[in-house]
Amino acid sequence: MASIEQDILDWVKRRPIWQRNLLKRIARGEAIDDAYIASVAQAIVDKKVTPEAPELAAADLPTGTAGGNTVQLESIGELKFVNALLDDQTLTFGATGVTVIYGDNGSGKSGYARLVKNVVGARHHEEILPDAFASSTGTQSAQITYSLGGTATTEAWPSLLEPALNQAHFYDEACGNDYLDRDTELAYRPSVLTLLDELIVHVDAVRAAIDAMIRTNEAEALVPPTVQPGTRAEAFLKSLSATTTKQEIDQALVLPAVPKVVQAELVKEEARLKTTDPAKEKQRLLSAATRIEALADHLETLGTKLSSARGDEMLAMQTAATTLRAAATEASKTSFADEPLAGVGSGTWRALWQAAENYSVAEAYPDHDFPATGDGHVCVLCQQPLQTDAAERLRRFHQFVHNDVAKRAKAAEDAFKGAIEDLKALEVTSEETTEAIGFLATEDKVFADSLTAALETAKRAKTRIGERLRGESEEGWIELVAVDLNDLRLRATDLKTKASAIDEVAFARTLADCRAKLAELESLMAIAAVRSGIEKEVERLIAHAALKKIQPTITTQPISVESGKLARAYVTDRVKDHFVRESERLKLEHVVLGDQGSPKGKLRHKPALLGTSSSSPKAVLSEGEQTAAGLAGFFTEVEFDDTKSAVILDDPMSSLDHERREKAARRIVEIANDRQVIVFTHDLMFLGEIVKASDELGVTLTERAIERNGARKPGRVIDGYPWKAKDAKQRIGDLQVELDRVKKNQTDMTADEYERATSEWAGKLSETWERIVRSEVAFKLVDRGTTNVRPKMFRIAAKITDADNTDFQSGYGATSKWARRHDKSEETNYVPPTADEMQAELDRIKAWRERVSKYGSGA
Repeated sequence: MASIEQDILDWVKRRPIWQRNLLKRIARGEAIDDAYIASVAQAIVDKKVTPEAPELAAADLPTGTAGGNTVQLESIGELKFVNALLDDQTLTFGATGVTVIYGDNGSGKSGYARLVKNVVGARHHEEILPDAFASSTGTQSAQITYSLGGTATTEAWPSLLEPALNQAHFYDEACGNDYLDRDTELAYRPSVLTLLDELIVHVDAVRAAIDAMIRTNEAEALVPPTVQPGTRAEAFLKSLSATTTKQEIDQALVLPAVPKVVQAELVKEEARLKTTDPAKEKQRLLSAATRIEALADHLETLGTKLSSARGDEMLAMQTAATTLRAAATEASKTSFADEPLAGVGSGTWRALWQAAENYSVAEAYPDHDFPATGDGHVCVLCQQPLQTDAAERLRRFHQFVHNDVAKRAKAAEDAFKGAIEDLKALEVTSEETTEAIGFLATEDKVFADSLTAALETAKRAKTRIGERLRGESEEGWIELVAVDLNDLRLRATDLKTKASAIDEVAFARTLADCRAKLAELESLMAIAAVRSGIEKEVERLIAHAALKKIQPTITTQPISVESGKLARAYVTDRVKDHFVRESERLKLEHVVLGDQGSPKGKLRHKPALLGTSSSSPKAVLSEGEQTAAGLAGFFTEVEFDDTKSAVILDDPMSSLDHERREKAARRIVEIANDRQVIVFTHDLMFLGEIVKASDELGVTLTERAIERNGARKPGRVIDGYPWKAKDAKQRIGDLQVELDRVKKNQTDMTADEYERATSEWAGKLSETWERIVRSEVAFKLVDRGTTNVRPKMFRIAAKITDADNTDFQSGYGATSKWARRHDKSEETNYVPPTADEMQAELDRIKAWRERVSKYGSGA
């Protein structure tokens, strides 16, 4: 069968771990202080929440209990440093029926009651303090003996953590206020739901801790440096957020290599502009435009001559020249193998041949093709007449030099040589490029730096081509940096346009631009100086965003919804009907439980008045009626506790009139029919009602009292009640016991001892006559608590007969004469009463009480 306890256990498994930990601590009575709440909040933020062991179990819940075993209290003793109570006392409780502990104000009764409240499952808790007037105190402790399912256990308090003790029900004024909130709204539900009430309080505390962390975080916000309005630095500071990346910070805080130098240049430029004229400025702009256009052309040339494709082309040219020359050389080795000298066709030989050809054509035989081998011609090298074989050799050499392979080899060599010379002559940077980039830097430092970087890359690309051609490296080509040449040329065009349109207005605008750049730079330098603070600010913003994201998740709404759902599911019509019956028993008519929803899990029901449209009976219920409503809720909760565990009440009669007090006392005794009930009280009339109801209902009454000892120290425990706390019936019984003792011992008594014993006995008998008149007559005619006359009880006076009056006068007169209230006259020669006379008066008062007590009951 489903139970509210099991539903709560199933529900809590779906809650965040930190809420499960809280509910476990609440159920087990473990510490939840400010430090713990702070640790929970921090763990949520750090995402390091771990389950606490042992986790919540059925046995931890107030009514969902260890196998439904009955919990009873047996004794409390060995108190140490608990209030100002004596430490050598033991307070025991009856296992069945009702145990009533009587104690005057200041007797220590409330100290014991508070200790019991701390041990069991009370709705309201309060701190147990040491003796406020003691010069020194030690560790508080006590020994608590309780039984669970009939098995007795003794454990030390305050380390006692038996969850089953939460099954015991405790009521006092503070707990009553928990049933009735400040607007008199009844908060009765199954007591296990009080765990959810407390969970809501602690979840709110965690939310408050998160809120405090947010406030602390916001208090640590960056105090930004002073920057010029309208600058990018200002926009950057305003744009800082939790999503700002390190790369964005790096990009925003890029400064020139030597910012102070650039700042000085801008200051100088500003000063120059202030002192120059438009004509000079126009010329300066046109000159800069020319340089920038030349830079664009130069970069375009570099892009062609230093590209990877050009590198591949030059390698191919080198390979072709080498290959063709090798072929020509090989041909010469074959053709001129029989020549007198080796090496015909080699590079050295070809240089010699070329020199000879040049000499012949230019000087020796300018009118003849080379080689000149006609009649009379001589060798241009040895200048000897040419014989037939020598002339033929020269003609063969000429044919070799001018055949196809040799021509192509020479052409390839010439092309490659030209490419090498062109590469060597190529200057990557020059004074003109430096000046052009320097001007651009005053306009756009980042762009200028990119051009410088592009040229540096081009230098490395040129070096790499040379290394590859010389065989010094096999590394790949260096890719050139892509430069937007159109943008560069557009900048030159813009400068020409500015120069063409320059006038005083435009010049003033140029000056303003310079000042704006100076403001941008100085603002950028200002925020760059606090870079670490900016990085910390981003970290703070990230933490702030995380906290703000967590904040709405720390809500009590799901707990309230679940608590309301459980209340509606388990506070059935039967429970509501029982509440009405309990209310009616306490003369609280027309009051019912009304379902008001469950905001914050606290306000489930409130009293409603039948037959009225009022949403709240606040203006109708008196203080006593509110107390009665609280008791009705408590009695209802007790009624539906199937474990039949102990019920403890501490002075529950506050603000109740006599009739309600009588009915509440009777109801308490009725509850004691099938469970242990313990009542702490200082109210003698209420005590009398309990005694009377116990007698009438046949419920076992265990009498205990707490009083001050002879040294006025509170907490002395006695079995039974002091004389003033006993009702007339108990007093008559005690008087009989004392009289029997006097009868037994009178032969051994001296005259003074006998007279003193009879006098004390007679004084108590006199007080008993007065107690009967007050309790059986006066207090039934006039409510002692409110002094209101009770007209319906006026029949008591009418039923008192002359014989009743005579009996009273005779009996009260005799006891007054015997009691030692005044000095006895010498002339009277006073003689104390005999035992028989005393017995006769005791029988008289016993019969008189039995007769008169029936007048008020209608018998």
